Amino acid sequence: HELLRTPEDDAGHLRVLIEAINRCYFPDHFGGIAEKLCLWIGHRLDEQPTKSFVAGECIPGERLCIQRPEPPGALRDAFAYVPDHLILSQKRRQGDVSRNGLLRIDAALFRALSAVRGGLPRHLIDPREINRLDAFIDRLRRGAPSPLPDFLVYNGEHVTSSAVKMSTGFDRYLDARRL
Repeated sequence: HELLRTPEDDAGHLRVLIEAINRCYFPDHFGGIAEKLCLWIGHRLDEQPTKSFVAGECIPGERLCIQRPEPPGALRDAFAYVPDHLILSQKRRQGDVSRNGLLRIDAALFRALSAVRGGLPRHLIDPREINRLDAFIDRLRRGAPSPLPDFLVYNGEHVTSSAVKMSTGFDRYLDARRL
């Protein structure tokens, strides 16, 4: 309810949402976990749920915003309206909001994100909510992502997190470290 009713705190709310979404794919801490939304790619070799993720691009937090639905102008003052969801969206370079990268955050998704941020593993979250996040991440790829300085790699089968620095031509790795 606080998130829905306190737009003046949206900078803090946005950081919480970015961190929670990142933790759905990379449960360990990394630098900038709440400042940039990484564009995760899942990898699997069979029909089992994805257990490994990698990110080499991100959308900086400054290019994301929280929107609240409002009644049409004529009805705005007719009754006390409180939205039941938020929309996380991507700003275009010109400052307007892109229709491609929208995520409707309702109570079910917010509970799932809060649980993941609190440490609940991704595989225990309702698959419908995970599918919504995956589709959102895929849509964000169309919005001119920024490269990450290191590739972030999470292996859920071995429960390891790494950062890998690649050469400029991506033909060899320069450094790999566990996080």
